[in-house]
Amino acid sequence: MSPSALPTRRCKVAIVGAGPQALTVAVHLAAVDPSIVEDTVVIDPDPGWMSAWRQRFDAQQIQHLRSPVVHQPAPNPFELMTYARDRHRDGELVGRYQLPGARLFDDFCDHLVERHGLARCRRNTKATRVAADGTIDLADGTAIHARHVVVANSPTRQIVPDGCGLIGAVAHADTVRIDSVRPGTRVAVVGAGLTAAHLVNGAAGCGAHVTWVHRSPLVERDFDVDPGWLGPREMQPFLAVSDSTERARLAISARSGGTLPGWMVQKLALHLRAGTVAEICGMISRIETAGSTQRVVLEHRSVVVDEVWLATGHRVAVRDDPALTGLLADSDCLIASGFPVLDSLVRVPGTRVHLAGRAATLQLGPTAGNLSGARHAATAVVAAVFGTDEAMELTERSNTDTCVRRPNGVPR
Repeated sequence: MSPSALPTRRCKVAIVGAGPQALTVAVHLAAVDPSIVEDTVVIDPDPGWMSAWRQRFDAQQIQHLRSPVVHQPAPNPFELMTYARDRHRDGELVGRYQLPGARLFDDFCDHLVERHGLARCRRNTKATRVAADGTIDLADGTAIHARHVVVANSPTRQIVPDGCGLIGAVAHADTVRIDSVRPGTRVAVVGAGLTAAHLVNGAAGCGAHVTWVHRSPLVERDFDVDPGWLGPREMQPFLAVSDSTERARLAISARSGGTLPGWMVQKLALHLRAGTVAEICGMISRIETAGSTQRVVLEHRSVVVDEVWLATGHRVAVRDDPALTGLLADSDCLIASGFPVLDSLVRVPGTRVHLAGRAATLQLGPTAGNLSGARHAATAVVAAVFGTDEAMELTERSNTDTCVRRPNGVPR
């Protein structure tokens, strides 16, 4: 059946993806007009909201988020904190930045889905083609035509170092489950960021003998991006740069590779002192497989292990997504250092399609893929759907709410 012959449903908004970026957009839209839920379709093959997010946290045994409590899907930045305190779950907000526990965050997201009736928006299928006019072909043989499309699954490609093929017992962090590790297993974890640290900590906690390999000295930082990027201090000069390649360079530099918050550094220090984790700083030249063992070869030494886990991150790869290939070609969308050049409403120019997540980096800055970036993308979509005044009113109302309902102990 040709795309034009597919049974088509018309709606106002279609959202591709059901992760934190998609949920943030949906909740912000519903906060402006609850009736829009009846005219919204959310397309994702997973069974429920936030499924992939939860699977990753479970697989890597992540206990709490790195982002502060104010970075969450609801427009009112203090809503998660209020949710926790109303349910006497304050103890699940960790440390000076009140980092939400993973289970608390999951329950809060479920609360938002239930409150706004977002479960009934879901279509459990995959988008196979997104067109400039708002038509989305689906794997189940149907199609959606929306006035506004939000692609919120931010296509990325795994970064695999040269000489490190994903064969045998060499795996990317995306596919690792810590609870599958047997005591005594020799594991090499490659990477210097928080994902690598979670894997090192988890494997050591399971009784594995862990070798932690990173190519440069570790960098300690509370957040993956300096907080100045959350406001005008960094964003104003960033948006004043007209050259897209330079913007991309600034955004990549701001993230500056993997960094570790102090609380994780303390956890790893315990393993290093106990001798359950060995640390190697150096560049990998290759990984050799010999029977059931893997030899990780560096410039001046090598280490033999049973498994190698590559916590080496991802890069934005919008051209790799078959659903977006035609859209990008038909719209003549410019790509700078892998990032699409979008308009001020995070929209592919000349189309009805908005991009949320890391794909919106050139417009939203280096926090685009974070929960804070999701809130900015959602505000842009609200402006496109309802108008700029409604988006500004939503922001102002949220700020007013935080003044009136600001929880005790939260500084002004």
